[in-house]
Amino acid sequence: MIDARRPTLPARLSQPCQMLALLLLTASAPLHAHTAAAREDAALLENLRAFAQDRPRACPAETPATPLPPAGWRAEQPRCVWRGLLHVQRWHAPARAPATCTGAPASYWAWMRTRFGAPMREQPLAWNMAWNSNAVRSAGDDAQRVSVITRNADNSWTATEWRWKPSTRLATRKWQQSRWQLLQKAATRLQPAQTARLPAEIAMAFSAWQATLQGRPAEIQESVWRWQRNGVCLGIDTVGLSDALVQMPYKESEGRLEQRAAMQLLMARRYPGAEWLAPFSLLPRPANGKGGAKYSALWRQDQHVHGQLWIPRADDKSIVRVRISAAAPTVAESQRAAQVQARTRAIQAEIAALAAAWDALHER
Repeated sequence: MIDARRPTLPARLSQPCQMLALLLLTASAPLHAHTAAAREDAALLENLRAFAQDRPRACPAETPATPLPPAGWRAEQPRCVWRGLLHVQRWHAPARAPATCTGAPASYWAWMRTRFGAPMREQPLAWNMAWNSNAVRSAGDDAQRVSVITRNADNSWTATEWRWKPSTRLATRKWQQSRWQLLQKAATRLQPAQTARLPAEIAMAFSAWQATLQGRPAEIQESVWRWQRNGVCLGIDTVGLSDALVQMPYKESEGRLEQRAAMQLLMARRYPGAEWLAPFSLLPRPANGKGGAKYSALWRQDQHVHGQLWIPRADDKSIVRVRISAAAPTVAESQRAAQVQARTRAIQAEIAALAAAWDALHER
């Protein structure tokens, strides 16, 4: 059974987490302003007849079909203009349901990444809930595409994809190109402002997390990075650099059992009501692993299952911390142990994947 409940934030966020929330929210794009330019953009993006200066018709039978969208998105009947050379498909998704882990924009964004490929490499893998819109375009050998996603006034969503195959007739192709460029510019103006630069360690953790997603929908909401594994809703709600309160050597050979025992004692004092599912320990190194030692612990407290990854830096003075949380189940007592185990396994797998991605991206 899929648990779509969202991990909630702790009552007090750490300073790195507060900074993360502030920086991620700078990516917000305002709803399309009521200006003359905005109205012109809306006419191009929303009114196919006005943009194409041609009457939309049913698409020819030989027009390549657009793949099915993710669950929750309702497709309109596709329309074509320019004798079938321009194909337009729209989808609609309702406002976010309270119990969902990731929203409709996140699923559409992930789906679009798998279809657009290379043109989206410069875009974040996770959808930022501060965005009101975004757009991407691509140019293939036989067709060009523009895709936009926008939030509506009632918080529902609309996604539109244009696919244009240039005419073989020179004069017609030049005129269509001039209209297509107007569409591209209007779509580009829907892209959110550039996110402020993250502190180095948070940016490194963010890139490692994105590398673990493997096409799964993910989103950023306030100070939580959220995604799912095997139906378990997960969230990274703490990430940042801190001083080492107990020595955690970067070199695995320098680690001592008493150091790990001291850290477990410190954790137990910090979380006195916790049920320890996996005590503080050295994370097993993959067969082809590189870089320094990494440590992890898992515990249950305050209706959540938490797992934390510690990544010592080479200076042996500072540590990158990443915490993954999942809401504890509210099922019957007879089912609770199995549900807690499922969350524990999901978090352990994500911690191992995050550590491996960190090594691959940031260690030499």
